[in-house]
Amino acid sequence: MFTNARNIHISGAASFVHNGHNYNVGSSAEALHDGIRLLVSRAVKGAMHNSGERFDAPTCHEETRTAIQEDLLGWADELVNNLNRLVTWLYGPAGAGKSAIAQTIAQKLDARGQLTASFFFSRASGSSGRGAETDFVATLAYQLSQSVPATKPHIAAAVRDNPLVLDLALQDQVDRIIVAPLIAVSKPFSGPERPMVVVVDGLDECRREHDAQRRVVDALILGLCRIPHHTHKLFITSRPEHKIVAIFGKYEGKLLRRMELDNKWNPDRDIRTFLNASFADIRRSHFYFHSHPVDERWPGPDAIETLVRRSSGQFIYASVVLKYIKSDENYSPVARLGTILSLDNDDDRPYAELDALYEYAFSQIQGANRLRVLTIISLEQGYHKLSVIFSKVVPPLLTFLSEFMGIELDEIKFYLLQLASLLVLNEESGRIHYMHASLLDFLKDQTRSGDFYINTPTIGIGIVGRAVELLEDGTALKARISTSCLQVPIITLMHRSQRPTSMAILIAIPPHYANMLPPDQKFRIYSLVSNFDIVETVLCKIDTVFIETGYSALALNNYVKWVLEESKVCRYLSHGDA
Repeated sequence: MFTNARNIHISGAASFVHNGHNYNVGSSAEALHDGIRLLVSRAVKGAMHNSGERFDAPTCHEETRTAIQEDLLGWADELVNNLNRLVTWLYGPAGAGKSAIAQTIAQKLDARGQLTASFFFSRASGSSGRGAETDFVATLAYQLSQSVPATKPHIAAAVRDNPLVLDLALQDQVDRIIVAPLIAVSKPFSGPERPMVVVVDGLDECRREHDAQRRVVDALILGLCRIPHHTHKLFITSRPEHKIVAIFGKYEGKLLRRMELDNKWNPDRDIRTFLNASFADIRRSHFYFHSHPVDERWPGPDAIETLVRRSSGQFIYASVVLKYIKSDENYSPVARLGTILSLDNDDDRPYAELDALYEYAFSQIQGANRLRVLTIISLEQGYHKLSVIFSKVVPPLLTFLSEFMGIELDEIKFYLLQLASLLVLNEESGRIHYMHASLLDFLKDQTRSGDFYINTPTIGIGIVGRAVELLEDGTALKARISTSCLQVPIITLMHRSQRPTSMAILIAIPPHYANMLPPDQKFRIYSLVSNFDIVETVLCKIDTVFIETGYSALALNNYVKWVLEESKVCRYLSHGDA
């Protein structure tokens, strides 16, 4: 048909079919850009192993965890035969060093060209999206387009042709933007091919609602099992929580190998090495020692052994100690170590030594400032829980904290600076970065934190009261609520010209915090709602933009139901008193 043809140009796009879905692989740079741009908009940048948000992510000291690193890197090189050992699950208690191992392994695999993608879950860091599975697959797919460049046009085509693919069920997302592109670029087996690895850290940090943890594991494992020649493995870490143990239980057999981070790996030896090396670095670099020379053996073997014993195999204890000792150039490391060693604790509960460190750090914050710090942390946690629901209509965290508390950002920074060894306010990302998830575990468990519990009735009622005040008076506030540690004067939050974002989260706060109050404390909020005029304080301040915002309307509906319910209780109590 084309006999003697000349100067023929064939244009258009190639296509591939996967599970009945036809994807047009655009040949133009513009088409490629459109698909990747959509993917990038959903990727959780802070969850990647080399993200700028994780610039200070913990890694293994070069002389520690050598045996377990050798084991994992050796496993990564093994060819997969009949799905044997396709998945490695590393588990251990909080503070055992799982994230440092995962970070180190991800870095080494990346350097060797064997890292498919990584995702570091975190509910403590405040990084948007790291505590949920919502954009998990999009993040992996973007990295796959970089680590296996041949998949890039196929991934871009799948996203461009169906932008809603990123909102499908996790299994469908994995099939269409990870498995299908890898199948499309696979070649007939011609010999051994060095495997690549997907690294997922902190599965327990992924939200527990909607069976999210199970869906993450199932989608990934089932997807990786369908990749030709099984050239992509999974390394995943978590705490051994009951639900997670059950999730992996159905994958017993050759497919999954379990690695427990226990005493078999001699953590005491590694912690001792870590402490000696870190104290040597402090002696060399800390400003104090420029004018106060000390014996090169400081702090001495007895102090080191005390810290090793108190660590109980948990790297987090040693890390917190060192962070506290060197966190401020204006304090003597010798004196600070002396303070740590003087903390006498005979409690045999798990994490007792770590809790003693946290207790000491918070006890150093004086007077009302301590209550303000705990309130800031409580609000930050409430904000992140509510923002999962109202993600599209909430203001930035720091804006919310400043406006809600009626204080400048510099004041918030000042309060949190007193905990510099435990957390950092990152202005660039607009988030609070916690050194370790165990700090939030401590603060949210009253049996561990005692007076430093972040959801005490005093804090909860103060926050509920503040929110109601803001709803009732959008211009000024003359009086303070006696139980509130929040600052006045009030900043105008509620008026018709305001964007609906602040209102959406503001009206969601009272029900959220009131529901956490113990029953015997509920009466303390009745007076806040007994005379509350919903029409005057809320409905009259809502414009059409707010009404058209579905998430805001949901918040309003929940809020009105809560006020009406509390008002019924108020009327019941008032009749009872009569």
